[in-house]
Order: sequence, then structure tokens, then C-alpha cells
Amino acid sequence: MKIILFKILLCFCLIGCTVNNNTPDKYTGYITEINYNHKTLILKVENKLINFQLTNYRLDIITLNHLKQHMLSGEPLSIESEKINGKYNITKISDIDGTIHGEIDK
Repeated sequence: MKIILFKILLCFCLIGCTVNNNTPDKYTGYITEINYNHKTLILKVENKLINFQLTNYRLDIITLNHLKQHMLSGEPLSIESEKINGKYNITKISDIDGTIHGEIDK
């Protein structure tokens, strides 16, 4: 009986250690630069500039121009990203009201 209980507890421990619960970090700020050729976007968040990678994010020309309008007008955006190998990879770009721009490239 003790062995069975030990095995069950061991299984719960192993499953709990292997669950990946990476939640994306959320940043709200102002775009200071967007370069689609280099696949980068720079967001100013509380006097700090954060470089984001657009390598896994698909933007069409209309959405790209819309993001540039946000940059020129000074409207804030929310960006969700995961930090992978020291780089911020964007998972979602949205307006403050929740309108999503672009999508993850799968």
C-alpha cells in the first residue's frame, strides 16, 4: 500500500514539474520604431526602450501602415511577448481597446 501511494505521489510530482505554464509578458507603451525588413519593433515603456522581434509574427501592409499611424499619432499599444533566448518574440499586438493587429506566423 505504501509503495502504491509513493508511486502516485511521485507521478504527481513529475507531472507538476513538467507542466509548462509560460504566460506571455504584457507591455503597454508607444512604438518608437518599426522596421519590417529587419523584423524589429521598438516600444517605449515607462522611459525604457524594449526591442521586440517580428520574426514569428505576420503583418500585412495595411496592418503595418496602421501600426505606423499609431507611432505617428502617439497612441499606446499593448504587446504580449515571450522571452526566448534573450529576445522578446511577439505573440500579440493590440490597441488599448482590445483590437488585435496581425497574427502569429505558424
